[in-house]
Amino acid sequence: MEKFTVIDDKNILIHSLNVDPSKLNRELVEKGISVISLTKKEKSLEDYYTNLIGGIKNA
Repeated sequence: MEKFTVIDDKNILIHSLNVDPSKLNRELVEKGISVISLTKKEKSLEDYYTNLIGGIKNA
């Protein structure tokens, strides 16, 4: 896995759209990491531009 961020002790954010969820799950379990769920989220174009200008308060 190239780029990821550990959010807390129960959440990891993976910065890639090309991850096979079944392969990811298998690799995590093989390394002793319990997986409760995998969720794919994509930001909208609106989210992208809102973050670009510094968030809602600056919009």
